[in-house]
Amino acid sequence: MALSGTSEHTTVGPSAGERFVPRHCTSADRLMWLTADRVFYAGLLGARGVRTVGALAVYVALDRQLRVQLGRGDWQTTEVAVVQPDDRYEIGSEGRHALNLLIEPETVDLTQRPPLLRACGAVPAPVFAALEPFSDPTRLPVRATPAPRHGKACRA
Repeated sequence: MALSGTSEHTTVGPSAGERFVPRHCTSADRLMWLTADRVFYAGLLGARGVRTVGALAVYVALDRQLRVQLGRGDWQTTEVAVVQPDDRYEIGSEGRHALNLLIEPETVDLTQRPPLLRACGAVPAPVFAALEPFSDPTRLPVRATPAPRHGKACRA
């Protein structure tokens, strides 16, 4: 995983030798699970626009990389984005599909979140975003990776 960028745009994604491999997904491949404190959605990302949600939001790219902007910050390109509750953001993609997990903050102890869920914006998370196809779809790819370096700091 590499972190690169300019003052206006940051890319978190594949390093040399790795490449983003789109997963085949159609508009008919939509799924939503709802519980009192969680929402999981796989399907159309929707139109880009300013969003603010009261939940912790995790987005995973399916067919093209995501672009996320926190507040009025720089645009970041990534496969995985995390947005903290009540933060203003925009998210978009050249592709149409993404995974989205929403976690209601009052249902979890936010001080006990794993490092990935404390991040804001683009995050390197190769376990969630397989960069290359693997033969057994029941197993996640196994990689030796250093602890993730996270995107911009969240507001306190």
